[in-house]
Amino acid sequence: QVADMRMSDVVLFIPSFSVGIIWFCFRFSSWSWVLQDVLSFCLCARAIVELKFVRPKPVVILLSAALVYDVFWVFLSPLLFKKSVMVAVATGEGSSNEKPQGMLPMLIAFPRINDWAGGMSLLGLGDIVLPSFLVSLTARMDVIRTKQQCSIFKGYFGATMLGYALGLACANIMVFFIGAQPALLYLSPGTIVALYLVAKRRQEWPAILNQQFDKIQSNPGEEMEVATEMDEEMADEREESGLLANVQGGSTEDSPTPKTAFA
Repeated sequence: QVADMRMSDVVLFIPSFSVGIIWFCFRFSSWSWVLQDVLSFCLCARAIVELKFVRPKPVVILLSAALVYDVFWVFLSPLLFKKSVMVAVATGEGSSNEKPQGMLPMLIAFPRINDWAGGMSLLGLGDIVLPSFLVSLTARMDVIRTKQQCSIFKGYFGATMLGYALGLACANIMVFFIGAQPALLYLSPGTIVALYLVAKRRQEWPAILNQQFDKIQSNPGEEMEVATEMDEEMADEREESGLLANVQGGSTEDSPTPKTAFA
């Protein structure tokens, strides 16, 4: 609603809208990938913030289904449509080495450095957002379970981050040797297997799949102190109200009944 907009929202709207307009006007230029990546990263961040899962099982199912979907449209679609539909859509009907033309900011594009073939390295937004649902959930899991900030060096969050990094590295290696690859073919197993290994080592698999992690609770001791202070304040208010009522009642009883004078 317009009434809920803050001044910061209005101020940030101007540069945000300007980036979109500039990208649209110069989207065929050689440097337009910079603005396209800025818009794409913003979309990813917004999606991760707005869409949150509270249980690991639905995310695991989603990543598994997305893996099958990606594999079909990259490897099996050429058997039906004579070309890879996923590659054609991502590159605007071009090859996997060409810069996307006339496309919405739906992928990350980066020019290849010191590559004799040139071209662009591409990463779809789904390859970032979908695994991030599981990674962000594991970060929330670590905070809820340990009552501390999540660490990249331990816990479920660190393991899934490592799994994502290894999966992305494998995808890049396979692209170098083979060609266009569905990144989720490596990212989905990387994050899911990392979650499985940590849970198995802690003897929490498969029970952890159905556990709900929706709220980050504060320290129970702090909650008890706050509750105690509130009870004390309420008791003081009741005591003051009781004293005031007694004073008013006593003054009414003690006051003499006015006598009526008759002439």
